[in-house]
Amino acid sequence: MQCPHCRTCLIEVPSAQSPQIDACPRRHGVWLDAGEMDLFVDNETVYKSSTVTGAAVAVQTATLCPRCATLLDEHPIGAEGTFACPSCKGCWVPEGVLTRLHETYGRGGTSPFEEEALYVRAAKIQARQDQRTAMQDVAKQGSSAELLYWYVIGGLISLILGVTTWESLRRVMAPSHWSGKIDEGFVLLLLGVAGGIALFVHGFRLNRRKRFIETTPTSTIRSLAVGLVEVTGKAEPASAMLNAPFSAMPCVFYYYMVEERQRHGKEEKWVTIAKGESSEPFVVRDATGGVTILPIGADLMLETRGTYQNTGSIELPPAAEAGLRALGIETAGWLSSKTLRCTEGFILPQETLYVLGTAHEGDQEQSVNEARLFIGRHPDEPFLISDRGERALIARMRWQVWALYYGGPALTAACLWGLLHTSLTAVR
Repeated sequence: MQCPHCRTCLIEVPSAQSPQIDACPRRHGVWLDAGEMDLFVDNETVYKSSTVTGAAVAVQTATLCPRCATLLDEHPIGAEGTFACPSCKGCWVPEGVLTRLHETYGRGGTSPFEEEALYVRAAKIQARQDQRTAMQDVAKQGSSAELLYWYVIGGLISLILGVTTWESLRRVMAPSHWSGKIDEGFVLLLLGVAGGIALFVHGFRLNRRKRFIETTPTSTIRSLAVGLVEVTGKAEPASAMLNAPFSAMPCVFYYYMVEERQRHGKEEKWVTIAKGESSEPFVVRDATGGVTILPIGADLMLETRGTYQNTGSIELPPAAEAGLRALGIETAGWLSSKTLRCTEGFILPQETLYVLGTAHEGDQEQSVNEARLFIGRHPDEPFLISDRGERALIARMRWQVWALYYGGPALTAACLWGLLHTSLTAVR
């Protein structure tokens, strides 16, 4: 059954007055089946025939029954507003109404009344457990084919690698081998075997992330519940605007990386000397409300917005030099200026974002939505922020997974065949 207000699944929780109550984990109310109201309210005359008008109404009257989908009728009890189903005779009781009804019309001699907050807290805990269990079941079902594929590939690699290792040892232990130089081709083939396995493992992890995106339903922000969630909306600053480090562009979030061109022997390469991202929260808002995002620890799939480099007579822009000084990075070396490359990306206000993360309970300072939730990192669940839509994100991941899944084993098999061929040739 779903809450008539937010369409979140109602959670069955036990109570002292009745075997179980269906409570909304979003604190919108509770559902009582036929006859269960009598366990809380003793005044049957008020319950069955009250015509008091102006009762407190918490949801729209044009709401469907969560059990039988019949239109609910407004049914005042005393000075309180409830909604009754004419078909199944159940009753939807908005938040706080059940407590006030029990205080006014409580049945004498019954068990002490349990606060509605206990029902809601138990419903939140159960909803979180149910969601994690469902996600684990989906992950297990989706990974069965991958595990079989992994076992087949792993078995073949182990077989070929065992034969190759045996032949390689024979070659290495041969007396004639020690008089020659190191076979660079042989070493490259060994590195290719390890690289192919690493590519396959990376593809396995990327496919797991893609499956999380595909199986997690997109939620409206108003109907968020504690646990893994997926939302899409416009970015807004939570407080003051930020400025990107190298362009000073006003934004709600940024990341950066600084690389230096360094010489190692006869070769030159770029070495990362600094990288980071902003930690200030920002807000994502859709048509139903807003939610605070704490970006610390998120996997970022954001477009690079700017790259600044000083080469030869080209100097860094003043804003980039100021950003480097703010980071404590000097542009001048011992004899000449350093060759630096500065890269940054950022999220602009009103930019559409896709966020996959864990909704946590917070306080009013951390969250802007009515349930006081914020989205952040969880050690056992993915946390992803992207400026691409869900379809574009899945399409991009699909070809990457395909390339890694099949390219990695293909590279490993090719290098193993090369090793085997080289070893057999050496033995002959």
